[in-house]
Amino acid sequence: MMEPSGQPDAPTQHAPTGNLEAGTRWPASPRGDGLSGVRIRKTSEHAVLLFHGLGGSPAEMLYLRRTLQRKGFHVELPVLPGHCAHYSQLRKLKWQDFASAAQAEFEKVSARYSTVSVSGLCMGAVLALYLGIRNGCRIKSICPISTTLHFDGWGLPWTTCLIPYAVYTPLYFLYNVKESHPYGVKDENIRRWIKSKMCASSKTHYSKIPFRSICEMRQMNHYVRKHLDKITAPICAIHPLDDEVSSLRSLKDIQAGASSRVFESLILEDSYHLATVDREKALVAGTIADFLERIQ
Repeated sequence: MMEPSGQPDAPTQHAPTGNLEAGTRWPASPRGDGLSGVRIRKTSEHAVLLFHGLGGSPAEMLYLRRTLQRKGFHVELPVLPGHCAHYSQLRKLKWQDFASAAQAEFEKVSARYSTVSVSGLCMGAVLALYLGIRNGCRIKSICPISTTLHFDGWGLPWTTCLIPYAVYTPLYFLYNVKESHPYGVKDENIRRWIKSKMCASSKTHYSKIPFRSICEMRQMNHYVRKHLDKITAPICAIHPLDDEVSSLRSLKDIQAGASSRVFESLILEDSYHLATVDREKALVAGTIADFLERIQ
């Protein structure tokens, strides 16, 4: 997702807490334009469908996946269209392509499991909400993380407000937004690791995002905000207080707009946007696992 450029870190009293687990093999998409990813054999009647963020990969969700597996849940972690290939593949896609891919994956999982919950990070969180809008009570629960219903985080440049007008300029087709400091992560060790893996054809995270993709995501955000009232599934929303991409306004919109009878939230105090890999990843994973166990 779009990250700040040249902004200093927010002050913190906490020390870095280590790296991503060594030896991880990142999933790859042979086609680069469809759903292929990490799957495990059936171990439970309750499945959880996880979605990564725009420009990211399933690597962002591996810690959460392992935590849910240990609790006995079946987990599906697909590669979204245009990812784990080359960033230019994203330029060909509209937001409906991501939404259709998410729906197709949900249909496959729901055909094999009695209940399906959905969760995601960044754009993946918006896709989880989209599935809640489209499928109603077929969704057991929704756990959005660092939801980007608004691009209003502290680290975004003032030019972000010009996005609605840029669609009428050559920027829409030609410009790419480069990922930059702090790369969505507060932990300095993990930040360095992510930066080292970023490139145009990364299997972990793209080094740039087509501007058109950000405009398309903004349109999906608008659709989801408009139809939040159609969501009835229980929600556990998690959002960093210092999210540099999207403020707490996104979480508040979910709470105010959804028709869910059960709404729980967790505000993270020591994480940036990529909360599933940052300092509080264990808290994120544990909170979601506990919520899913209680609503079964």
